[in-house]
Amino acid sequence: MGRDWRHQARVARAPAQQYNPAVGSRALVLAVVLAHASVPAWAAPSLGLGAEVGPELDTNATRVMSLQGPVSSGLMRMTGHASLRLRTAHHTFSVGGGGGGKVFWRDMARAADEAVYHGDVAWGIRGAGSAAWLGATIYDAYQRESTRDFRTEGLTVQYAVDGPASTRLGAVASYRGLQYKPDERYNFHGPAGGVTLDWRLTSGRGDAVVDWTVRLQYSAGARFFAGQAIAIPSRCYRLDALCAEDVARQDLNHQVRAEVQYLGNADAALSYSAEINRSNSYGETYHRHAIGLKFTASLLAGIYLTAKGVLQLSRFRDPFLVSEVSNVSFVSIDDENRSSLVLQLARDIAEHWTLNLRYSLYVNESGTAGAQTELAGGDFFRQTVFLGIRFEYGKS
Repeated sequence: MGRDWRHQARVARAPAQQYNPAVGSRALVLAVVLAHASVPAWAAPSLGLGAEVGPELDTNATRVMSLQGPVSSGLMRMTGHASLRLRTAHHTFSVGGGGGGKVFWRDMARAADEAVYHGDVAWGIRGAGSAAWLGATIYDAYQRESTRDFRTEGLTVQYAVDGPASTRLGAVASYRGLQYKPDERYNFHGPAGGVTLDWRLTSGRGDAVVDWTVRLQYSAGARFFAGQAIAIPSRCYRLDALCAEDVARQDLNHQVRAEVQYLGNADAALSYSAEINRSNSYGETYHRHAIGLKFTASLLAGIYLTAKGVLQLSRFRDPFLVSEVSNVSFVSIDDENRSSLVLQLARDIAEHWTLNLRYSLYVNESGTAGAQTELAGGDFFRQTVFLGIRFEYGKS
């Protein structure tokens, strides 16, 4: 069986992280400059287009805890994106963008109607055994009544060099900003950086060849918040109420991630990540562990199964206050920073056209006993079922 099967079925994904008007201005200037840069006539353009539309059922449209009464509703989901890539002998320029929306059918869920857009622009330089990239991204989401939408912008510089024994070492530096629209106290901006080591291996022969990739990553970032730090209860006038310090909140976030990827008769990846967030604000220091598994495989009659599961465990240093935004992913408004399971069945029905059936489950991440007793409102439980058609042209 050929290798092109892995392009047949994909789980929908989306972009990432933070807000500062200066960052947005620099990203816009970079996009305009690169968009008007002269491109050699012999550069070959590559166009990618994609769209997905269909009805969906959401059992917790407004993303509330169970004791608050979740609202179930059907909705219509629509997404689309486009990308353009130009190459020369040593340079690559790419620009992409997209958007989407949800319209709920029940009046009780209309507050969760949403629209999003995202864009990115990048310029890469390739050399002998090395490559560098400069890029800018933006992601913005709007809800009819904002409860969790946010805007993120960022500038990123990356460099990678080939090492011995099929290894590749990469480094990244970025500056990102976040605007959390429901509560400006959670707006932040700050620098981040990290390193990545990839090790590629091959086993088997002929049609039984298997490609392996082992990836190790470390990243760290400082976050400077618009809101003040929350004081420990003993520093407040009333022990049963919270009070603010006379300093702004500042966090230092560390993440370590290990992943093994497999490409053979299936496309699979197993990952583990550990996150440590240190904060001068009470209730915002925590450790988080996540184990993830995802794969795509052929079933029968041209049907492909894609599955992705994440199991999270968090431990908060201050067990009597869990962060109000600890379960917001800041990757996309459609993601949950919780334990989750996504299953998708996909079948090509014509060239460029695929029929998708997707099920998602989101539940509270596991946590310390003290933290769990204070998850205001009870347990979180959300399921979605989507049936739609997807169009895809080129590489995007």
